[in-house]
Amino acid sequence: MLGFRGYGHAANRARGFIGLALVFALVMGGLAASVATRADAAPSSVIGPEETFTGTVVAGTVVPAGAVVRFNVERPSKTNPAELEQIVVESAQAALAVPNQILSITGNYDTDQKVFKATSMTSLGNPNPVRATASGTTTTDDDDEDNDNNLSNSHDDNDNS
Repeated sequence: MLGFRGYGHAANRARGFIGLALVFALVMGGLAASVATRADAAPSSVIGPEETFTGTVVAGTVVPAGAVVRFNVERPSKTNPAELEQIVVESAQAALAVPNQILSITGNYDTDQKVFKATSMTSLGNPNPVRATASGTTTTDDDDEDNDNNLSNSHDDNDNS
């Protein structure tokens, strides 16, 4: 009986060791998956707080970037509201990224990529919309370039002052 009893004890120890190894492997696998997930996400110190601002889409800066569109927005500077600044915005709402479009934008600034990641945008209108002409080119409602009459010039050609 001693031979069987010793063998049974060794089998129990082996089963216990296998069970412990299995639990250890599951815990390590869970930790590895957690680390991999966190490595893909940007650290919270890189993503700024949620903010909302109003700005105008800068013409010539709208660029598709995969499933999103990137463009510059001109807005009052945070440090000196009397000055304007341009920031790069990334959004999935490509239809709103139209030159001269005034947008209300909500999202977070990614300080690592130097891009404002918009979570929502609302159009507030376009004071200078782009229109297609009969020739297929685009034009704007900006009359300043077409008006060469210079009626506001008070300088007389005969005035030597």
